[in-house]
Amino acid sequence: VIILDLDNTIWGGIIGDDGLDGIKLGNDTPEGEAFINFQNYLKKLSNKGIVLCICSKNDHKIAQEPFIKHSDMTLKLDDIAIFIANFNDKPNNIRKISGNINLGLDSFVFIDDNPVECELVKKELPEVMVINLTGDPSEFIKKIELISPFYFKNITKEDINRSASYKKTTIIKNQRLETTNLEEFLKGLKPEIFFEKLDKNNIARSS
Repeated sequence: VIILDLDNTIWGGIIGDDGLDGIKLGNDTPEGEAFINFQNYLKKLSNKGIVLCICSKNDHKIAQEPFIKHSDMTLKLDDIAIFIANFNDKPNNIRKISGNINLGLDSFVFIDDNPVECELVKKELPEVMVINLTGDPSEFIKKIELISPFYFKNITKEDINRSASYKKTTIIKNQRLETTNLEEFLKGLKPEIFFEKLDKNNIARSS
């Protein structure tokens, strides 16, 4: 799982201050182009089964505006498994994401431009790999690749669909919190069981 900050991480500037037209994103400037390239890189990781989540100190509605309205955004809301934008501290928000998708913190990579936020996550959540991205955004991809935090051998169909699966899991958990009748809730999920023999199409997943 990659936990992403927004401002000065996947676009230049601060969306809450600069507004939709003021952030640096697009082919008009070298900086804006670099952020597009970084988003393309993240999109490719997502297509290989890496789950993308957002954890940003921002107003939730304003933080989502570029994903919905900015024509140069490569990443869309559909690419994000969990989107958290509020003014709570990031370690607690990351714990919340971990609980929602039921994955241990040692599966998480936190990427942020703010060294203070990075140090706080390192201190509070030592299991999380923290990558502080500052300076020239054209160097962001290289900095991550030098650390090489991802493993892509034997990618399965389930890997590719993982992000969508976690999004569904989060929706189901939220629905569970809203119901008082467990039996009706489980019936509403309409579960199905399939039995199949091992073959070349499922052996990697079974292993």
